[in-house]
Amino acid sequence: LDNDDAVPAMMAGAADACIVMDLGSCRPGTERYVLTSHKPAVLMRESNPLSRRDKLSPQDLSSGELFVPGYGEEMRPLLDAIGIAGAEPVVKPSFYQVLYHILDHGGMALNRFDPGESIPHSRTRNILLQGLPPLCSSFVTVQGQMSSPILLLRDWLQGRLREDFKLAVHA
Repeated sequence: LDNDDAVPAMMAGAADACIVMDLGSCRPGTERYVLTSHKPAVLMRESNPLSRRDKLSPQDLSSGELFVPGYGEEMRPLLDAIGIAGAEPVVKPSFYQVLYHILDHGGMALNRFDPGESIPHSRTRNILLQGLPPLCSSFVTVQGQMSSPILLLRDWLQGRLREDFKLAVHA
């Protein structure tokens, strides 16, 4: 499911849990457990003049398209900040669609900042985005409905992601 559709589907009983990208908020009636937390960044082509900078603010994003993972309440702090700055968010359902669009047509995308991460041969840069809350991957359940299997899955995912990010940063 797209990021915006995951929590509503879960609340309707179509899933027991979901993983969403969010900015640290929790919808009413849900419980949220952070799997990963990263400083927000902007992904752009190396040819973009902003790519020469080490840090950006939301106001710097007003000069182009900004791709975001959704318009739901999970992204409200970001949408408010970039809306005030004058940027126009565009939703793309897949990171790879965003990456190819940026490479072919330009634009920028919300991303997580990981100084050790690079996409080989992509001709892109990740620039730290200041003034926003962390960009999280969160495990979400309906409030009060955490079963033992769901708890085991959540804990396994947390351990696996910590291991993967530790390996990626030290590689």
